[in-house]
Amino acid sequence: MPGKLIYNYTLPDGIKQLSERFPKAANAVLNRTGAEARTKWGEEITSVFNVAPARVKERISVVQSTWATLRFVVKVKGRKFPIMDFVVSGKRQTARKGVRPEDQQPVVVEIIRGKRTTLGEAPWPGQEGGGKAFIAKGSSQGLQIRRRETSQRLPITLWRYIHPVIFFKNQKVYNNVTAFITERLMKELPRVIKVFVETGREA
Repeated sequence: MPGKLIYNYTLPDGIKQLSERFPKAANAVLNRTGAEARTKWGEEITSVFNVAPARVKERISVVQSTWATLRFVVKVKGRKFPIMDFVVSGKRQTARKGVRPEDQQPVVVEIIRGKRTTLGEAPWPGQEGGGKAFIAKGSSQGLQIRRRETSQRLPITLWRYIHPVIFFKNQKVYNNVTAFITERLMKELPRVIKVFVETGREA
């Protein structure tokens, strides 16, 4: 999984020539839309995934458009979401002799809003299906989720994080944000061009 997602938004052909003719107005609209897109990402992700908008927005940065590029770039930082933040059911397991793997409490998470998943019984974003999961105390990382690969005690895989790129690449989220950006540009660009021409800011 890459450390970050880079989303380049370039103008669609329908308004590209108009933007090149009036670059100052187009640049102003693009930068305003880029800022609005950052908020829209948070809203769309929150509607699908069980995560707060503020925690999404803090992982997004926007590189502004210039007269030369006429595009803005959205970058998603690589800071991951701790998987423990999504746990809705499951108790910490105390390691003691004689406890069988099949007797451990299941771990239930809600990563997709309104859909609870028992880890190890079904795949979840960023992971394949696997053996039984349980919660245990790590040496320095606090509580952690671990997964048994088989019905035996070992081997054990550690689950710590979900990468934010998984949320941003969700098809519904991506399509809705892209449609929002295009709609805003098509609506705002003619209006801003008219204002810029009338006030002498665009020849």
